[in-house]
Order: sequence, then C-alpha cells, then structure tokens
Amino acid sequence: MQKVSIGFLGCGFVGGGAYDIIQQNKKEIAERESIELNVKKVLVRDVNKTRSTMCPKELLTDDFFSIVNDPEIQIVAEFIGGIEPARTYILA
Repeated sequence: MQKVSIGFLGCGFVGGGAYDIIQQNKKEIAERESIELNVKKVLVRDVNKTRSTMCPKELLTDDFFSIVNDPEIQIVAEFIGGIEPARTYILA
C-alpha cells in the first residue's frame, strides 16, 4: 500500500473539516484506493488556540518551512483563504 504524507496550510473551518473527513474515511480510502493518507503537519497561526477539529495538537505548527522543507510530505494543501499569505506559501 502506498503511503502519502500531507501538509495542511490552515486548520479553520475548511482545513479542519478536510482533516476530519480524511480521518473518518481513512480506512475506506485505503481499501478502495490502496493509499494510506497521513496528515503529518498542519500550519496554524496560533498552536494554542482551541479548535473544533479532531486534529491533534502535536501536528500543529506555526512554522511554514517545517512543512515545505519536510522531505516526507508529498502533498501540501492550502486552506488559508484570501490572497496573502496563501499566495506566497503556494509559490514556495
């Protein structure tokens, strides 16, 4: 089975929802697609903020470069919204 590590940029309403959907459907995705999805890191502005998502606090980071420079992360998904800093992050 292929393992795919993902870095999330943002964990608000959309990013948090995407994280929860991946977690809730992880087994079904693995069985159907032969892919094991793993959200490895999640970029947020404030790692201490209370969130409604299932995302564990140990995945949270406020360091963008820890995501884009991680050789294990194959996909970076942007859920920040707006133009900046999302544009700068995507170009990086």
